[in-house]
Amino acid sequence: MVFMRLVCLYLIYPRFTLGRLLHSEGKIIGGVYAEEGAYPFAVSFQFDFGRHFCGGNVLTEKTVLSACHCARLSREKRYFLFWRTETYAVAGSIDRTSKQTQKRLVSQFLSHKKCDVKQYGWVYDYGLAVLKNPFNILKIQNNIRPIQIENISLANDVQSMIRSRAVCRSMGWGSQVIVKPGAHYTGLSSVLKEVKINLMTYEACMELLCEPPKSRCVGDIEKRHQICGIGPDREDVCSGDSGSALVCNGKAVAITSWGPACGEYRYPTMYSLLNVPFQWTSGGNSILVNFLALLLIIFSIKR
Repeated sequence: MVFMRLVCLYLIYPRFTLGRLLHSEGKIIGGVYAEEGAYPFAVSFQFDFGRHFCGGNVLTEKTVLSACHCARLSREKRYFLFWRTETYAVAGSIDRTSKQTQKRLVSQFLSHKKCDVKQYGWVYDYGLAVLKNPFNILKIQNNIRPIQIENISLANDVQSMIRSRAVCRSMGWGSQVIVKPGAHYTGLSSVLKEVKINLMTYEACMELLCEPPKSRCVGDIEKRHQICGIGPDREDVCSGDSGSALVCNGKAVAITSWGPACGEYRYPTMYSLLNVPFQWTSGGNSILVNFLALLLIIFSIKR
C-alpha cells in the first residue's frame, strides 16, 4: 500500500502534475535519443526490481542531486519524506538497462527543509541522495562525470538568459506516451532522451499557467526560485524526468520540478534554480549550505 502511494505521488510530475512525477509533470514526450557520453552526470533512480522513477545528477562519487518530491509520500493532503530501503542510483550509460552501468544502493536521502507543495506546485524542490558505495568516476574511459553547475549567484545571469529566450536542454528516461491528456502517461524509456527547452519570461509563463483547461495560477514564480521552460511542437519532459538537469550553455542551471501537463497542452514546466541556500533535513538533523559549497555536505553526512 505504501508503495502504491509512492507511485501515485510520483505521478504528480512534480511535473508530477501535482501529482504526476515531475514532468507529468516529469517525462520526455518527443525529443531525441541522447548520444552516449553526452550527459555523463545523468542518473536513473530505480527500485530494487529495476523500475525507473526519477532522474538525478552526479555531484560527487557518493552524492546525487535530485528533486525532493521524488522521495515524498502523500497522506491526507500532506507530504512526508519517504525512501524505499532498496533504491538504487544507476549511471554510466544512456541505456539504463546496460551492463555497462554502475549501480549503487542509496543509503540516505536528504530533502531541502522547505520542500513542500505550495498552491499547485512544489517549492524548494531539492533532494540529495547519499550512496552506500561510491561511483567509480576515475576509471579510464569511464562514462560517469560530476555535473558542471553554472555559477548563477548573480540573478542577472539568469535574467539575461530568460530575456534572450535561451535554448537549453533537459533529459530523462521518463514517460513517452500520453494515454489520457493531463492525467495518464506511460512508456518509460530505457534509453536517455533529451529535449530542447526554451526559457520564458515570468510574465509569459504566468499567463500560460492561468489558461484552461488545467490552469495553475501559482503567483510569483520568481519568488519560488524557479524558471519556466517550454518545449517545441508539444515536446516536453514528463513523469519520471523529475530531478534531471536543465542545461544551458553546457552547464546546469536548474532541475526539473513540476508542470500541469507533458506537452499535450501548451503549458510550461517549472525548473528549480540552483542558486538558493540549501538546508537539508534527514530525520531530526539539518544542514545549511550554500549551493556553491554543496560538495562540502559529504563531510557532514553520516557514512
